[in-house]
Amino acid sequence: AAAAAAAAAAAATAPLSAAETPLTADEEAAVAAVRSAGGGGEAMERAHKYVATLLGRANREHVGEDDVRQALEYFEAAKAANGADDFKAACSYFETSYLMNPKLTTLISAANMHLKLRNPSVAAEIYIRLLDNPTVPKRERVSATLDLVGLQQSFDTQ
Repeated sequence: AAAAAAAAAAAATAPLSAAETPLTADEEAAVAAVRSAGGGGEAMERAHKYVATLLGRANREHVGEDDVRQALEYFEAAKAANGADDFKAACSYFETSYLMNPKLTTLISAANMHLKLRNPSVAAEIYIRLLDNPTVPKRERVSATLDLVGLQQSFDTQ
């Protein structure tokens, strides 16, 4: 049972091959544009490792009520910090909330904080990972695609 759980966790965080990636033409274009417009190189490699670690550490086992409650407290603290323009604290709180109770909306909020912290490579990597996951609902896919298009435009103006 432990081996099966470990295999499932590895599969959940492993990147999909191009043949398995169910990207729409718009999503593919957004990903390619960001990768070619300045989102590549060393910064993107560091971002890839950072996001892989974040996703790999997320609690994928049963999320207990205490974890859900504490994750919500971190999420609310993140929103308050964001409202106070303390983006570094907000990002930390969003990521901690995600680690305790992995929700797509929390991960997207963390990506948005990375944008505000002028760390577009991490934000891009999160959006790309969302698009690479075929289980991500359409609403979040559209949001990630639009955010990638915005990133590509910002890379183009640099």
